[in-house]
Amino acid sequence: MIKYKAVLFGSIGTIIETSDLQRKAFNLAFKKNNLNWLWTKKIYKDLLNKSGGKDRILNYSLQKKVSVDAERLRNIKTKIFNEYLKKKN
Repeated sequence: MIKYKAVLFGSIGTIIETSDLQRKAFNLAFKKNNLNWLWTKKIYKDLLNKSGGKDRILNYSLQKKVSVDAERLRNIKTKIFNEYLKKKN
C-alpha cells in the first residue's frame, strides 16, 4: 500500500504556496540552458497573468527576441521543481 505524505491540487498556492519554488525552478532551468534570464518576484508576478509555464516562457522569449524550445525548458523546470518538493518534505 502506498502512503502519501501530501496531496497537491494544482501547483500555485492551493494547499501550500509554491509560486516562489516555481520561480526558482524556472531560473535554474534558464541558467542550465545558458539563458541570461532572471525572473524576479515582480517579473514572475506579472507573468502569472497568463497560465501555463510553456506559454510564459514563449511570451518572455518573444519579448527578449530569443528563440527557445519553450516546452523543453518547461519540462526541465518541472523536474527541478519536483526535486525541490522532494527536499522540502
